[in-house]
Amino acid sequence: MKAILIAGTKSGVGKTTITLGLLGALKRRGLKVQAFKVGPDFIDPGLHALLTGIPSHNLDTWMLSNEENIKIFHKYANLSDISVLEGVMGLFDGAPGSAEHGSTAHLAKILEVPVVLVIDCHGLARSILPLIKGFLEYDRAVPIKGVILNRVGSPNHEAFLRRIIASDFPELNVIGAIPRKDEMLIPSRHLGLFTAGEIKDDIGIINEITDRISKAVDLDTLLEIAWKGERIPCEPSGKTVGVFSAPEVTIGVPMDEAFCFYYEENLDALRRAGAKIARFSPLRDERLPEIDAIYIGGGYPELYAKELSQNTSIIGELRKRVLNGMPCYGECGGMMYLSRGIYLEGGDFYPMLGVLPFSVRMLPFLKSLGYREVEFLRDTILGIKGLRARGHEFHYSERVDEFSMEHCAYSSKNALGKAMGDKGFVEGNILSSYVHLHFLSNREIARNFVNRIKETIE
Repeated sequence: MKAILIAGTKSGVGKTTITLGLLGALKRRGLKVQAFKVGPDFIDPGLHALLTGIPSHNLDTWMLSNEENIKIFHKYANLSDISVLEGVMGLFDGAPGSAEHGSTAHLAKILEVPVVLVIDCHGLARSILPLIKGFLEYDRAVPIKGVILNRVGSPNHEAFLRRIIASDFPELNVIGAIPRKDEMLIPSRHLGLFTAGEIKDDIGIINEITDRISKAVDLDTLLEIAWKGERIPCEPSGKTVGVFSAPEVTIGVPMDEAFCFYYEENLDALRRAGAKIARFSPLRDERLPEIDAIYIGGGYPELYAKELSQNTSIIGELRKRVLNGMPCYGECGGMMYLSRGIYLEGGDFYPMLGVLPFSVRMLPFLKSLGYREVEFLRDTILGIKGLRARGHEFHYSERVDEFSMEHCAYSSKNALGKAMGDKGFVEGNILSSYVHLHFLSNREIARNFVNRIKETIE
């Protein structure tokens, strides 16, 4: 098996588009391709899956231990011919206050996977040399083996850059050069690129990206410099990846354009703890599936507020079940759906489930962004008082009404250790928060959730 990591000098240099093109191009060669995303992002893994046909997995050295990252990587890399990892931000950018945790560079060193650095060459000539030199020498333990030149101005520009790079860095491979006129853009909005669910039917965009990267990048050289490793057993003896014990409970998981932000490892952790995952759409389905609990992840409920609000059959059934004690966990967009309703920026209000004692309003600016470590202030469906877990927060909304301290679920700190105030709401079998928790930051979470569900239905 092989692996390569696509990193950037900064955000916005084209990592995602180039990664998507590489996934498509490698798959066209008949290879089984596994994608990974460095960092807490939800949108990029969804786009990866469009190209590979299988889930992409997040790796993050701030939210998860080195051991967990290595385990996740080898577990899925074992099943593929080549793994392509997409980095986060710039190569050395990570959690605030940390020398390297959360960065692409840190993960590359832990996994020992070669790095291909994407450089935005618009307006660059000889100045590209000190740029490359700085990245190569800043941390020599990071295995940078090649570069991809993006937004190259002309054939002459490309030839010049290739010549000076070969002269100053003869061991560094120029894997490809992508003309500026061939820029490929996936539409974006306040939380990032459009999601996979929104562009899945636009085969034209997917094929165009694959076509252009296939022509611009030397796949043979990419495969040659890729990490080559032995397949190692990552599962206990007798177990197969993706095969779980017979489920004891069923957890409903909304999965559509409005709700699609889930860490794949969270769902796998629940399956391993004894849960069956039943997916459904609050936008289109008229009835809930047969479920014992609900886990509502993040997404874009504000963009579909009218449609969600008008599906009164689902709202009514779900409200009744939750108020009658069915365990319910909602994070970020899921919390918004559980609230009294959503105020859009223009002032329009759309009622939601109303099982939480507050509404949510959209803002024209970013309200909160960053890593979070939470400590449970009281017993909840995910864990007892004192349990700690890590996750991430990113939203353009805020609660309109606050609630009493007795209902605060967590105390929260950012990556710098600064207190961020109490987070989340807890009452009975309801838990909700803006924080997207990663269940493998504390393996007790999934077991606790499933055990609480079993107690409820017994």
